[in-house]
Amino acid sequence: MVASFVVLVVCAFTATAIGLEAALGAFAAGLILSKSKHRHDIEQQVKPVVALFATIFFVLIGTKMDLSVVNPFDPANREGLIIAAFLLVVAIAGKVAAGWLYASKEPTNRLVVGLGMMPRGEVGLIFLGLGSQAKLLSPSLEAAILLMVIGTTFLAPLLLRFVLGHKEEAAEAA
Repeated sequence: MVASFVVLVVCAFTATAIGLEAALGAFAAGLILSKSKHRHDIEQQVKPVVALFATIFFVLIGTKMDLSVVNPFDPANREGLIIAAFLLVVAIAGKVAAGWLYASKEPTNRLVVGLGMMPRGEVGLIFLGLGSQAKLLSPSLEAAILLMVIGTTFLAPLLLRFVLGHKEEAAEAA
């Protein structure tokens, strides 16, 4: 556990030293540790820490958001809501298109692949947090990105259920 923490710190520090985000260094540490024969033990020991800090991360991101910019009745908010709708459509279309372009020798439902990739979740929130911290985003743009992340996260399972449900109904009818 201590050795894996050292690898994490070294990778995160190296990433920030060369101008990247610490999250990329942490990802690299995970890749390095994935080849360890102690991988299973590391995962088991880290799970409670991940659960705690992931929860705190989401709380911190949530507390930084100004939800008043989501009010559609305020004319000043409409620009951000239009951007949010645009981001949501592009996010969905981009992942569905990527799934459609997926090449496989096995028969694959490419729409399911695209819809399965759709949620942005943690990575989107990490970049949102970084952009907010660096004061690069306006409140309406922050809200637009947050709405896109929430939208893709909640729509993906609904759309997958819809697509897979129709497939099951067709199979039962045959």
